[in-house]
Amino acid sequence: MNCSTDYSEVFGRITGEGDCSEQERLGLVNALADARRTEDRPAGHLGRGLELLAGVLPPTAELLGDTTRMSLISSYTAVADPSFYMTVLSHYVLCLGSVLGLAGAPSELAERIEDLQRGRRKGVFMVTEVGRSGSHLQVRTTADFNPVTRRFVLRTPDAAAAKFSATGTRDMPQSAVVCARLKVAEADCGVFSFLVDLTDNGHPLPGVSLSSRVDVSALPLDYGLVRFHGVQIPYERWLRDTAWIDRDGVFHDPGHDRDSRLQRTLSVGQTLWSSLPSAMAGAARAAAVTAARASAHRLSHGRLAPRAPLLVYRPQQDAVLGALSEAFALTAAARTARSIGARPAARNLPSGPSGTEPMTFSPWTAVAPALAVYKALSVRGLARVATACTHRLGLPGLMDVNAFTAYLGLARAFESAGGDNQLIFFETGQRLAGEGGRHVTDHHSPRPPRFDDPWWWLSLVEALQYRVRADLERELARREKQSREGLELWNPVLDHARTLGEVHAQVLLARDVAETVDHIADPTLRMVLCDLAGMYAVRQAQELSGLLLGSRVLGADAVSDLPRVAAELCDRLAPRLPLILQAMQPPEGLTSAPLNQEDFAGALASRLTWDQGERP
Repeated sequence: MNCSTDYSEVFGRITGEGDCSEQERLGLVNALADARRTEDRPAGHLGRGLELLAGVLPPTAELLGDTTRMSLISSYTAVADPSFYMTVLSHYVLCLGSVLGLAGAPSELAERIEDLQRGRRKGVFMVTEVGRSGSHLQVRTTADFNPVTRRFVLRTPDAAAAKFSATGTRDMPQSAVVCARLKVAEADCGVFSFLVDLTDNGHPLPGVSLSSRVDVSALPLDYGLVRFHGVQIPYERWLRDTAWIDRDGVFHDPGHDRDSRLQRTLSVGQTLWSSLPSAMAGAARAAAVTAARASAHRLSHGRLAPRAPLLVYRPQQDAVLGALSEAFALTAAARTARSIGARPAARNLPSGPSGTEPMTFSPWTAVAPALAVYKALSVRGLARVATACTHRLGLPGLMDVNAFTAYLGLARAFESAGGDNQLIFFETGQRLAGEGGRHVTDHHSPRPPRFDDPWWWLSLVEALQYRVRADLERELARREKQSREGLELWNPVLDHARTLGEVHAQVLLARDVAETVDHIADPTLRMVLCDLAGMYAVRQAQELSGLLLGSRVLGADAVSDLPRVAAELCDRLAPRLPLILQAMQPPEGLTSAPLNQEDFAGALASRLTWDQGERP
């Protein structure tokens, strides 16, 4: 290991941290640490936390237009406190992002925007309706236009349409961006969003009903249900984008039908998805680094090797190095997601129905198809890393103070939040099977297995995608000849479509990993990352071995050889662990997990208060 090289700086070019100034990074770390110290309540560090963060952030319009900076904030906040990350995401990306991106005249909302930007008022986003929480294709909350008052009347028709959001906060005023179906002269004009004040001085405003807390222990926040009973919304609070209602009460939305309007309303998903993979990758790195350090410090008392570090055991090496390899893969994917989000084309949805993406299961995938897949794959990757780390560290792994359970809760929450992952994979598989008709003729053969080649796994998984897609298209063609359509056509093959969507995610991830390794100039770090890429490939091949065998992409002998190759990679990577940890570790002060300390028990004890009886 070349000790003269700071590998955290080199690796920071992959994470995007190196593109932000040291002063900016330090200010963010300090603000998050202050929020952790000054807040007594664990559920989201509201109030003072938002104000502290606002003090170190640029103006929101500048922030939301800078994918790299938004990703840095997402990563640091998710690592420091997953619950607070959810609050920040909803406040900045979804609420303020909707207001600044879709308000017809933002200057008319200047005072409310200022309060939100300075953290004096908490912003939330409301699209989920508790009775139909997965898809959002049929939003039932309505906003009826009154042509006399030129106001909108917001109503929740029944309990199933109640909005679910983190609205239980009573220590600061709240405003919400509420997605509702606009009705003009009783005509359905599509789903728009409206800026609605919910509370002031700790109490709901007229026409707003807030439920008692709805506990979600996986990711603790002050969740609750919200219903609206004739809330009056001024015309300027309608986030109308390019639509308008003239003085005669006639609705105009040129170039949009209801589907494309729904996609425009949910366009904030682009900023969410371009930054969320960085949050998932940051949490995965933090979890994997903590697990590696704890495994190196903790002494084993088994009789094979008394007082040897836990990390000498092969199963522990495989789990820890596997978690680090997946964290690296997720970091490479986050790099690509940031790049996609920064492209000008990614910031503009089609201007009319002719360019609207199809929506079979959910509107979210249609907003940004590639970024939707990155959202889903990064969430599932973090879940695997956090689960492995929790399992391998016993009792300390279950302690909240060591953050593994919080990271796992974050991943579980986003399995549904921000677009349901299963629906994303259904939609992605259906779209892939529909590209180019029903005739697949290209033959795609993978490269021979070579685990020191970062491109090998891409070659293999591309071949797998080809064969899974070809099988699905043949089955669809057979069913179409039987005059099947709609649900009759697709229902028997939905699991196949989901598998195709998941394999496609692996194709994207494999390409990201190989390209990232190729862009590393430092020869030592490149060699280590190449081995991490190989470790990731072997573990994924083991996980998909049944599918690889069934699709005849990989033979039985090659599958049987995977454990031996994984062991060889462990032997190559174990001596390089200090370099890997230096490269991947979070900034100092961002986390406070006692497991990162060599004396874990002492570090834990110092965090606790003690009630001591009299000495005997």
